[in-house]
Amino acid sequence: MKGLRIPAAAWLGLWLALSSMSGNSPLVFEIGAGSTVAVRGSSNVSGFTCRSTGIVAQGAIRASVHENPAWVAFSGAPMEVEVSSIDCGNALMNKDLRATLNENQFPTIRFHLQVLKFTPGSTRSDGKCTLLVEVAGKKRQVEVPFRYALTNQAMELKGTVPLGFGQFGLVPPERAGGLISVAEQFSVDFSLRFLPLLKE
Repeated sequence: MKGLRIPAAAWLGLWLALSSMSGNSPLVFEIGAGSTVAVRGSSNVSGFTCRSTGIVAQGAIRASVHENPAWVAFSGAPMEVEVSSIDCGNALMNKDLRATLNENQFPTIRFHLQVLKFTPGSTRSDGKCTLLVEVAGKKRQVEVPFRYALTNQAMELKGTVPLGFGQFGLVPPERAGGLISVAEQFSVDFSLRFLPLLKE
């Protein structure tokens, strides 16, 4: 059964209350529409950006808040992106990227949000985020800076993850017999909207 969404007017008050919670039942979230992932990289010819708005979570995401220092532990369903939903704006690039990511065997990329640690004195608007990234069947844990903002409807979390193809046992794509080659390093920009639920 799909969870009941908290009315927008109650959301801000709930999040303010969350700041003082410790050891209570975790808050429950779903991923909201408008969440995006963008892969930015370069070749020896030009840069490129590939985007997806197809971020889903097959179940609820739970958040437990801790104090002194302030941090949030997440559990529950990972966030998933279908490889086929990533669009580079070019059919050949789409084909090469999907082949590189071994789409037939591993059709999804997964992001497991684990911990948010807030920067002291930052009014809890930024900090470090620990993610477990799963690409082509291989998992890598990364810690990256994040920013978040509250609206009347959602918590918005943004950050950039620097990665390399080799971290996941992948070889960057090439074209024209190697005359055009993609650089080893790339980055993933994420913009996530978490909508609070009354229950799972």
